[in-house]
Amino acid sequence: MGIKRMFENIEMPVRIVGAGTLDAAISQLRKNRNYTALLIDWDEAGKNGVELACAAKEDTEIPVVVFQNKWDRDDLRRALQLGVDILLPASFSPHDLFTELQTLKETGES
Repeated sequence: MGIKRMFENIEMPVRIVGAGTLDAAISQLRKNRNYTALLIDWDEAGKNGVELACAAKEDTEIPVVVFQNKWDRDDLRRALQLGVDILLPASFSPHDLFTELQTLKETGES
């Protein structure tokens, strides 16, 4: 299920912004630092996801949320080394995401 579709029927105001390329995503992050979170599909993004997470952690304070169908030890290690704030299964719900973001905001940890 696409991210935009996942958030269509929730009762909270959510604006989903996508980018067609890695450079476009990094440019958007640098221009607008008012995002609540950066969501990266680790399965789809591949190497670009790693580069995007690195750029976000270097240039912004925006929480980085990564989701994947099946986390293995190497993927978990790599994401944690990059400083990813929240790791989720690909089957996460908007409620899961909001709960994790709220916890991160309140405690600094997810």
